[in-house]
Amino acid sequence: MDKQQIFKEMISEIIKKKFSLYGQVLITKISSTGTINISPSGEVIAINTDPKRALESILNVFKEISGNVGVTSAITALKVYSLKNAEVKADIDEVVSRF
Repeated sequence: MDKQQIFKEMISEIIKKKFSLYGQVLITKISSTGTINISPSGEVIAINTDPKRALESILNVFKEISGNVGVTSAITALKVYSLKNAEVKADIDEVVSRF
């Protein structure tokens, strides 16, 4: 699987987990970043920029909505993904290091 597809699946899964807490507000805020196209249910349709930049902007939305708690839970999920997908580990580590 290529990196783009891994990032799409990873970001979709994280958004869906947060969606149960924040609903449509989360989708609206993420959509407004312009970094991804997202369905109303939280599925990533397309990443419109570098996947690392898209991930960083989504983490910023989580931080804006729920503070460090929202970012911390997302980072935990990202670390699990990095263990399962070694080809994106360095990219994830780079983004996570900014938070």
